[in-house]
Amino acid sequence: MDYKNLLYSKEGNIAVIQLNRPKVMNTLNLELVTELYKLLDEVALDKEV
Repeated sequence: MDYKNLLYSKEGNIAVIQLNRPKVMNTLNLELVTELYKLLDEVALDKEV
């Protein structure tokens, strides 16, 4: 899944999640937090991480 406010990559068995809202200094908003919850659920199901 593509995320508008997050960057996601895997380095070996480590998940790397970065906030990607540089214009607003990565402040949190509802959209970002919603994406983060979805991504964390996705990562939790990934057996490689």
